[in-house]
Amino acid sequence: MNRLAAMSKKLTIVMGITSIAAAATLALAPIAKCTEHVDRPFEWTVEIDTKQLKNQFQYNGSELKELVKAKMSYFKMTDEDNKTDYEDLWYAKSKTLGMERHHKLDITQGDAICIKVKHIGEYTSYDEQRASGKAVMKAVLDAAVNKNMVATIKVPMTSFHTIAAEIENYHFAPAPASTPDNPVDSDMNLFLESEPAGLTQSFAHMH
Repeated sequence: MNRLAAMSKKLTIVMGITSIAAAATLALAPIAKCTEHVDRPFEWTVEIDTKQLKNQFQYNGSELKELVKAKMSYFKMTDEDNKTDYEDLWYAKSKTLGMERHHKLDITQGDAICIKVKHIGEYTSYDEQRASGKAVMKAVLDAAVNKNMVATIKVPMTSFHTIAAEIENYHFAPAPASTPDNPVDSDMNLFLESEPAGLTQSFAHMH
């Protein structure tokens, strides 16, 4: 019980630090132009596997219910079978609960990455979809700190709209159509696409 309480306190501190770091990183990101999405190449994939945990932290008086675990790993596109476990993230009722880091983000600075979300399980709840969006933004933050461009974010079609709404909670707005003659100025741009293909949305970070 005491271990759980200590863990929750530590994770609350982590959440606050992460929020401050995110704001600072996005504010200092270089100016970029938001253009229509084409086939953007990338060298690495950061994979986020989400799963609902129904029976963990269940004890008398516990309010930790509807837990979601997001397991993050990464691999080079030329070596997909050699994945590196990066972080485990936990969420409860769409709120960040904790993080366990297994390995540093050993991705070459300057390389472009793809962030890919996969749901483990037949049914995906609204809380799991929102947790997926939060995990995506954690990966976006880590990529920015490591000086990696996020070329694209691939998510299940069933979760597309919920994850898109979660991205907007981080001061991103749907980007209007742009052309080479009329680009959209932004300090960070994101492109979201569904799997299977069919839904896409560009986002621009708002100052």
